[in-house]
Amino acid sequence: MPSLETANVGKAVAARVGTNIREVRTKLGMTQAQLAAPEFSISYISAIERGKIRPSLKALSILARRLDVPLTFLLEGSPAGAAEARAVGYSPADSGPDQRIDVDLLQANVLVQQDAFTQAEALLAPIQPERITTDQVYLLYLLRGQVHLGGAEYQEAVVDLRAAVSQGEALNDSEYTERARNLLGKAYFLLYNYTLAMENHLRCNAAIESGQITDPVFSLDVFSNLANDYFRLGDLEKSVIFYHKALATLDSMSRDSKSFAQKYMEISQRYKAAGKLNMAREYAMRSLAVYEMRDEQRLVGMTHQRLGKALEKQNKLDEA
Repeated sequence: MPSLETANVGKAVAARVGTNIREVRTKLGMTQAQLAAPEFSISYISAIERGKIRPSLKALSILARRLDVPLTFLLEGSPAGAAEARAVGYSPADSGPDQRIDVDLLQANVLVQQDAFTQAEALLAPIQPERITTDQVYLLYLLRGQVHLGGAEYQEAVVDLRAAVSQGEALNDSEYTERARNLLGKAYFLLYNYTLAMENHLRCNAAIESGQITDPVFSLDVFSNLANDYFRLGDLEKSVIFYHKALATLDSMSRDSKSFAQKYMEISQRYKAAGKLNMAREYAMRSLAVYEMRDEQRLVGMTHQRLGKALEKQNKLDEA
């Protein structure tokens, strides 16, 4: 059975959003009818405020603008911060990303992949969650979590990665949610809490089995993590099952770079068709990066080949 922590994330987000909307609306002296019109019904607003439903991101943007508070406050704030949120007001960032922030987040992501965690942390430190878009907030928490993991600050990693999971849930984006959850499971594993690690990784596995996530590299990581979780919990039979799953996934992947590029492009096209343009862009960029790497490798190979031929014609056979 999943823990309360992992099973109730969606309900917690809905309750938090509803409480924050009701707090600001009542302080403004606004009725539910005034907040609702013209896009929504009174019953819809009532259901949101009671935490019975979780509104879409588009609906939240409309409500945040009407209440003149940052969208991130509705998702992550608390009633005590309502006055401050009103002072900040609705941020134009909620209607579109700041490209400078996008560049900082992208560079921090590269630095994390290079294990340059101190430099990544320096890039992330000035970024304020209340001033950026919800997608950027997700990536900010995810990268902070990875920086903490790299610095062996596992409890701090749990805090940021739980925030990333909540943000992914609020955005109703399964890939965002499960990628953060997979890292959250790793953080629990490193804290020797193998049960919570397993519970988080099992939810990632469920997303893979249901076809919500089709990235073979992500699947390989989740299977390996589950194998390690079960091994530490003493369930060797299940550990072996997931080690075999990981190896089968590895064997099924054609390991030449062109096949990876094609696979990433297929995933990008599926996300585009589903209207998830951020993920479509990310996978298209991965595909392009692999193709560019292939071109560079081919150019290096051709250069060496031509140099060899030139040296051969000069009778410099040893150098050739």
